[in-house]
Amino acid sequence: MDVFVVFDPSASLLVSLAPIHDYFTTRGAVVQNEHLVIADWPVPFLPATTPLVVDALAHAVRMSVDGQAVALLSQEHLAAIALETGRMKDKIRLAQFLASGTFERSRFDALTERFILTEKWARFVALMEDQP
Repeated sequence: MDVFVVFDPSASLLVSLAPIHDYFTTRGAVVQNEHLVIADWPVPFLPATTPLVVDALAHAVRMSVDGQAVALLSQEHLAAIALETGRMKDKIRLAQFLASGTFERSRFDALTERFILTEKWARFVALMEDQP
């Protein structure tokens, strides 16, 4: 699970995650590399820095989980973010979204066009076609 954090745009370019780490470590979380381990889950806290991530947060589904307000990103936004990021683990995640059977391809295509990811998408498709 990734947690995106929105910082005050008027704040300094150097923003500390110390308040987040302090909050969770006083409640039992452990800092491990770049993650906080919360209930045995390594959780990275990532800044919402790209227009795509900001859009994903703006269109997130808001709900309550165990009395806590959460915002869940659509799988199409998550897939587009994975494509944008482009690491191997993101490509694997993207392939999993495509195979899920609940993925709305037209919505994803609209995101790739709007956020100028069509060339990356074409390269990903070519890479997948080359696989046995």
